[in-house]
Amino acid sequence: MKRFRFAHSKSILMQWILTSIIILFIPFISILINYSISKKIISSQVKNSSDIILSRMQNAIDSKLQGIRNLSYRLLLDDKFIQLSQAQDRQDFLSQSQICYEELKNYHYAYPDINILIYYPNQDYIVTSGASCPSSFIYNSMNYASPKTMLPYEEWLSLIGSDFTKSSYFFSDYCNYNNTRTASAVFGCTSPFIQKKEAAYNILVSAPIDFISNDLADLPDRTFFICKENGDIVRQFGKNIESLKTLPDFDTNASTQKLNGTDYYCSYTKSAASGWFYVLCAPRAFYLQDSIFVRNVTLASTIFSLLIGIALIFYIQYRNYRPVKEIMEIIPVSMKSEETNEFQQIELYHSEMQRLNLFMQKKLNHISQNVRELYFYSKLKGVSFHIHGNDIMDTINLNFSDKHFVIISLYPDINSFPQNDIMRNWQLLQFAINNVSEEVLLEQFPHESIQDEFFQVFFFILDQKQTEEWNRSGISLFQKIFEFFRSQFQIELFITVSPVFENFEQTSAFYSDILTTFESNYAQKQVGIQPASQTTGSQPGSDTQFNEYSKAINLAIFQHDYAKAASAVHRYIGYLQQYNCSKVIVRYNIYSLIATILMDSRDYINQATRDTVESYLSTSFNCSTLEEYETHIGRLLHYLCEQSSSPSDTLPDKEQLLVKKIKNYVENYYSDYSLNVTAVADAVNLSPNYMSKIFKNNTNEGLLSYINYVRINHAKELLRTTNINIDEIALMVGFSNSRSFRRNFQNLTGITATDYRNGSS
Repeated sequence: MKRFRFAHSKSILMQWILTSIIILFIPFISILINYSISKKIISSQVKNSSDIILSRMQNAIDSKLQGIRNLSYRLLLDDKFIQLSQAQDRQDFLSQSQICYEELKNYHYAYPDINILIYYPNQDYIVTSGASCPSSFIYNSMNYASPKTMLPYEEWLSLIGSDFTKSSYFFSDYCNYNNTRTASAVFGCTSPFIQKKEAAYNILVSAPIDFISNDLADLPDRTFFICKENGDIVRQFGKNIESLKTLPDFDTNASTQKLNGTDYYCSYTKSAASGWFYVLCAPRAFYLQDSIFVRNVTLASTIFSLLIGIALIFYIQYRNYRPVKEIMEIIPVSMKSEETNEFQQIELYHSEMQRLNLFMQKKLNHISQNVRELYFYSKLKGVSFHIHGNDIMDTINLNFSDKHFVIISLYPDINSFPQNDIMRNWQLLQFAINNVSEEVLLEQFPHESIQDEFFQVFFFILDQKQTEEWNRSGISLFQKIFEFFRSQFQIELFITVSPVFENFEQTSAFYSDILTTFESNYAQKQVGIQPASQTTGSQPGSDTQFNEYSKAINLAIFQHDYAKAASAVHRYIGYLQQYNCSKVIVRYNIYSLIATILMDSRDYINQATRDTVESYLSTSFNCSTLEEYETHIGRLLHYLCEQSSSPSDTLPDKEQLLVKKIKNYVENYYSDYSLNVTAVADAVNLSPNYMSKIFKNNTNEGLLSYINYVRINHAKELLRTTNINIDEIALMVGFSNSRSFRRNFQNLTGITATDYRNGSS
C-alpha cells in the first residue's frame, strides 16, 4: 500500500513538474504567436493604410495630369497659336501675340491653378497667361523671383525648346511663369499641325504638385516616389532616401522591399494618365516597434499571472473573452475609452457603423441624382455621353416608353427689383425659384429640375393620363409661380413652355426653340408664360435665310460693291417686316448680321476700322425710325467697302489671305468625310463658285485637287511611320472608302499605296 502511494505521489509530482514546464512554455509560445500575429496585423494595416493613401494621391496627381493634358490638347486645336507661328513678319507676329496673350488670360481665369507657357523658337518669343515677350525677358523675370534656384539661361532655353513632338510628362520648377519656385508637373508637346519645322512651337502646360509634400507632412517617415516603368526615379517626396536613383522591380504581391539596406513596406500603383508608377514606402522597423512592445507587455502580464496562481482562471476568462477581443481589435483607437468597458465600446462601434452605413447610402443616392441631372442636361444641350445611353437609363431607372415630354424654363429679370435687394444674389434667387416651384408642383407631375446657367429648367415625363391632366391644369401651376414671385418679391419671371412632344431624342431641338423664344421675349420685355411653339412660329425666316443674306453682304464688301451691300440690307429689313417684327427685333437681327460679317472678315479688318464700326453702331441706337436706322447702317457699309478697297490693302492681298484661310481649314478638317467645296465655302462665308475661282486664280489648282493632295500627304506619313491597315488609313485621312483612296493615291504618286509602304520600309 505504501509502495502504491509512493509511486502515485511520484507520478503526481512528475505531472506537476511537467505541467509547470508546459505552463511556463505556454506563455512564451503565446507571446511568439502573438508577436507573429501582431506583426502580420501591423503589416496588413500598414499596407492597407498605404494603399488608401496611395490611391488618394494617385487620384489627385492623375487628375492634375489629365487636366493639364486636356488643356494642352485644347490649346493645340486653337487656331490663334497656329496663326501666330505663321506670322508674315515681326510686326505681324507681335500683333498676333497680343491676341494669343489675351486668349491665355482667359484660359487662366478658367484654370487658375494651371500655368501655360508657349515658346516660339523661330521668333525666340514666349507667350504666357502672365506675360508676352522675348524669352530673355521671361527668364529675367523668373530669375528675379528665384535667383538662387533658377537654371542658367542656356539650360533653361534648352529645356523649354526641347523636342516634344512625342508629347510627354516631366517635372520641372522652371516651366511655370506664374508659379516660379513651385515644383510642378509639366506636359510638353510640339504642335503637330505645323509642317515647317522652323515654324513649330512648344506648348508647356504645368500645375503645382506641392500638395503631395503637404499630404506627406502629416505622415512622418514615409517616402513617395514617382518613377518610370523601368524603376528610374522621376521625383521623390517626403523623407529623403539619399543616393537612391532606381527602385527594384515592381512586384505587387511583395509587401517589403530593401532600399539602401533598409526594409520598407511598399505599395505600388500605375498612373492612369501617364506611363509613371507611384510608390509609397514606410520603414518596416518603425512600425514593428509597437509589435515588440506588445510582446514584452504580454510576457510580463503572463509571468505575473503565473506567480499569483490564477492560471486556470486566466485561461477560462481569456477563452471567454476571445470573441470580444477579436472585435475590439478592429475598433479604431479613437473610439476606445478607458471610462467604458468593452461591451459599451462594441455597442458604440455598432452604432457608428450604422450611422456610416446610412451616410454612404445617402452619398450613393446623391451620386445617382447627379448622374440623372447630368444626363438630362446633356440631352437639353444635344451632347451625347461616351457610354451607351441605355446603360445610363438602366442605371438611374429611367423608362421613356409610351411617355410624353414637356420642357419649361424660368428666368428671373433681376432688373425688376432694387439694386440693394438681397435677391439679386443669383444663387439665392435660383434656390428660391427651385424651392417655390417644387412646393407648387409637389408630386403631381413627374419631373427633373436642371440648372442651365441662369435658367431653371423643368423637364416633365408624363404618361397618357398625366398628359391629359397637364393639358388641363399644368400651365396654371406655373402661373401661380409667376404671380407668387411678382407679389412676394416683385420679381418678373420669363417662363417659356415647349409643346408636348413624344420623341425624347428631339429634346435639344425643343430646348433650342425655348431659348430662341426667350431671346425674343426678353428683347421685348414680355414677361410671363409664353409658349415656345407659337412664338417660334412667328419668328422671321431661318438660319438658311440669315446665312444667305450674310454671304451676300460679306461678298459685296469683299468686292467693294456698296450698292450690292446696301441692297442686301434693304431686302433683309423688308424680309423681316413681312413677319410684322417690332423695331427691336429688326435691329436685333441686323446687329447679328453685322456681327457675323465682322467675325468672318477679321483677317482683313484692322482694329482701327473696328473702333470706327463701333462708333457707327452706337449712333444707330438713337434712331427713332427704321428708315433712319437703315440710313445709318448704309453709312457703315459704305465705310467698310471703302476700307476694303484702300490701296494699302488690295484685292490680291485679301485673296491671298482668303486662300491661306482655306488651306488652314482644309489642313484642320481633311479627315472629315463630308469635306468638299460647299463645306469650305460655308466655312469662309462665300459662294462656292466665287471661292473656287479665287482659289484657282491664286494657286493654279482646283480646291478638290488640293483637298486630295493634303489627304494623300497625310496618308503617306501614316504609311511610312505606322503599321496601320491601308483600309483604316483611308478612313483616317477622310476617304469614304478604300477604293477611292487607292485610286487617288496612285494618280498622285504614280505607285500603289502597298508599293509605297514596302519601298519606304
